Amino acid sequence: FGASSTGSNAINAHLVETRMTKAARYTAPFAVPDARFTDTPMPLDIIWEAVTAPASQRWAVVAFGDVDGGVFAAGGVDQATGLPCAMYSLDRGATWLSSPTTFPSTGGAGFSAGNLAFGAGLFVAPVTFTQMFVSSDGISWSLAPTPPAYSSTCIYFDNDTFVTFSTNTNKLYTSQDGLVWTERTLPSSTTWACGAGNGAGVHVVAAGDRSTAVSVDNGVTWSAGGLLPFGVAPNFMACANGVWIVTALASTQTISYS
Repeated sequence: FGASSTGSNAINAHLVETRMTKAARYTAPFAVPDARFTDTPMPLDIIWEAVTAPASQRWAVVAFGDVDGGVFAAGGVDQATGLPCAMYSLDRGATWLSSPTTFPSTGGAGFSAGNLAFGAGLFVAPVTFTQMFVSSDGISWSLAPTPPAYSSTCIYFDNDTFVTFSTNTNKLYTSQDGLVWTERTLPSSTTWACGAGNGAGVHVVAAGDRSTAVSVDNGVTWSAGGLLPFGVAPNFMACANGVWIVTALASTQTISYS
């Protein structure tokens, strides 16, 4: 899965939906692409279904929000204007409609991979260093009144807290409502790229130089963590059951930290 796409590789007006119709359990070593299942899997039937997007744009990111019965919101960049664009689905991804919002100029920036999160009843999407969009319904968007100063690399929501940050700075920002932000200090000013929390107040963020930072007080204070065993920059991070998984661009490794 690519972080973004441009030109002839842009995502066209098609989406793909998956439905798991039977349960299954897999265990595999953390290695890519040579992972092998070590348990015999139960029967699994995954059906991918192509549906049509309302326009052929560079769609980059999607998130689910538990509002009004549930809504999927997706964003990207309009290929004709270079402005942000958004779409939404109210029926579990079966049909999609364009957002009615007319987005302001962002200097060619738009919704990007890793830059959309839902929490506290709000979708939040940093777009540039000074522009952040918010939506309470996943349909209509507006500029956040007081966006943080550096927030264009990554955002996520964990343990009732939004966390966002950017590259080439030691500043990180947290918020309980997605509107009022508090500045925090990371241990170094570097190319911070991705992050995730464990749902209990422990957060980890990783940088392009393979350094990491850790917070054990829900993002308030940060200290230096271990060095990632990658030869290239990390791009995505997730956490579940006390294990952090990080993937890296142009690498055959996936690492875990618990």
